[in-house]
Amino acid sequence: SGGIAGAILTGIFAVDDGLIYTGSFLLLGKQIAGAMAGVAFSAVGTAIIVGAMKLLVKLRIPEEHEIGGVDQHTHGETYHSPVKQYPKAKASDESEESSTV
Repeated sequence: SGGIAGAILTGIFAVDDGLIYTGSFLLLGKQIAGAMAGVAFSAVGTAIIVGAMKLLVKLRIPEEHEIGGVDQHTHGETYHSPVKQYPKAKASDESEESSTV
């Protein structure tokens, strides 16, 4: 594994043809071109899959569900719970805390 970074670093550090050992940008250029070809292939493949899905199913939820919260509509609960409110400390509690510190 290593992905794009691994491909580019191979062009830099390869012992036989790498940039550091030979001073040539040839392998580095090939590695960058190969990595970009992988990115382009993935982008085109993803676009084709999403385009086919758009034809077959609806990809977005209705706007009123989005505004009201999907979790609330689907599950009857919200993802973020409200902030818990703690009771305020009594005046005598505050003075005791400051005297012990």
